[in-house]
Amino acid sequence: MQNSAKKAAIIHQTDREQQIEQEASHVGTSIIFILSSLIGVWGLTCLLSGISQHGAIELIKSWMAAFLDSH
Repeated sequence: MQNSAKKAAIIHQTDREQQIEQEASHVGTSIIFILSSLIGVWGLTCLLSGISQHGAIELIKSWMAAFLDSH
C-alpha cells in the first residue's frame, strides 16, 4: 500500500514538473514573439521614414549602390 502511494506521489510530482516546464516554455516563446514583433515594427517605421524623406526611387538607388559596392 505504501509502495503505490509513493509511486502516485512521484507521478504527481513529475506531472507538476512537466507542467511548470511547459509554462516556462510558453513564457519564453511569448517573450521572443513580442520582441521580434517590436523589431519588425521598428524596421518598417525606419523604411517608411526613409521613403518619406528621400522618395522610393532614391532609396532604391542608394540600396543598389550600397549592394553593388559590397560585391
